[in-house]
Parts: sequence; structure tokens; C-alpha cells
Amino acid sequence: MNQNQKLGLGIVGIIVAIGTFGPGSRSGQPRPRTEQTTSSTTTTTETGTRGESEFEIEPASSKQLRLIQGMLERGLTVREAFAVRSKSHTRGYYVGGKIYGPGMGRNGAPAVWIISGEKNDPGVILSVNAVAAEFSAPMLAAKTDAEARSTDPEAEAILVYLQRD
Repeated sequence: MNQNQKLGLGIVGIIVAIGTFGPGSRSGQPRPRTEQTTSSTTTTTETGTRGESEFEIEPASSKQLRLIQGMLERGLTVREAFAVRSKSHTRGYYVGGKIYGPGMGRNGAPAVWIISGEKNDPGVILSVNAVAAEFSAPMLAAKTDAEARSTDPEAEAILVYLQRD
């Protein structure tokens, strides 16, 4: 993907992201859960700076992975990818994985994105942490109305999970 294509995707992404994640996307009302968890779902309790919270950390879908992989710089790949449903956005998942390739070190670099839609029907993708923003095309969510940051508990839970051994 050349720079003009990335810029075009970025501009389209900003416009779509404002409509998808923009004002009113966070709601104080609990969202009904319609999907069932599979046996591959891992329920984990992470302790972070915001106290103890429970998140269902599950493998990212192949469609989410393809979307991310298509946005990475040439020569890079994402592996060990996991998803957490956003508790504060109407529809969306925080998806994190390790980026491997030149300059990433042998353990990979942890990156987090937020993707609108359902796991098997992903929509708009935005970068959440600095690694994702630096090595993939999607704009940093903190620079949009998406209200997704690397300090969000879902993003923190994924980053902690990626560092487990």
C-alpha cells in the first residue's frame, strides 16, 4: 500500500470513525450481549491502575486479523492477537497483538487497535497505542472523537495479557 492509498484510507477512516465512534457512541446504558462465548474464550481478571475488572479476552477473529494485517507496514505481521469487547462503546472491540518483523525484536511489539462492529463483521479500525499508530495505517483514535485510549481498561487488559508467559 503506497502513501497516497494510506492517506486516502486515513481520511475515509476519519470521516467514518466520527460517525461510528463519535459523540453518543459511549452510553451509560448496559449493552445487551447477543453472542455466545465459545470454548476458546478465556475469562481473565486483570488488575490495573483502575482496580480489578473482569474482561473476556478471546482470540481475535480471522476477519479482524486480516483487517489489521492489511494496514501494517510492508514486512510486518501480527500474531498472538486477542479481542476484548468494549464496555464503553456501543459496538466495537479492542484488538491487540504482537507485531513481528524488522526492528520489532524477537518478542514482538505489543499493539492495540479499536475496531467497530462485531468480531466476524469488523468495520472501521483506529490505532489505540503508539506502536499501532507508528507501524500501521489507521489514525490514532485519541486524535478523533472515538474516545479510545491506551489507558482504557480494555486496552490495558490486552497489553497485560500479551505480556504473560
